[in-house]
Amino acid sequence: MTGICAGVRRTTEPGDLAVATQCFAHATGPLIDGNLIPLQNRVSIQPWLLDFLILLTDSPSTLEQIRAGYGKPLPDQMATNVHGGGMACGPQVIKDKIYSEQLRSKEYFVVGLDMESYGVALAASMGSTHSHTIVPLILKV
Repeated sequence: MTGICAGVRRTTEPGDLAVATQCFAHATGPLIDGNLIPLQNRVSIQPWLLDFLILLTDSPSTLEQIRAGYGKPLPDQMATNVHGGGMACGPQVIKDKIYSEQLRSKEYFVVGLDMESYGVALAASMGSTHSHTIVPLILKV
């Protein structure tokens, strides 16, 4: 799955590629003392896929191909980097800096927030069988 996500400050910059190493729903769970505690249900990608992606994106020429494939040109001073980490998924667009910081304080390795990654990853996981594995791969800009 490809698409866009809200990057997390101090982790990603505009133009970076976020690779979801795990997806979780950030807007479901118990509310305790005014704070939402996200459920810990997560769907993770398989370790071999993460190793392959790290190897693939370790090349400057691959990063330049990724950059060239964006729909609009990026400013020259804007570098393209690849970040792996958790993708927080919820039913709404998050434009609240305080909420984002609270989420980041509980989930240190969050690289982005989106609305559909957890559902896609969960469907792939639930649709897998012993003889046929569906591997979710979620890449966001």
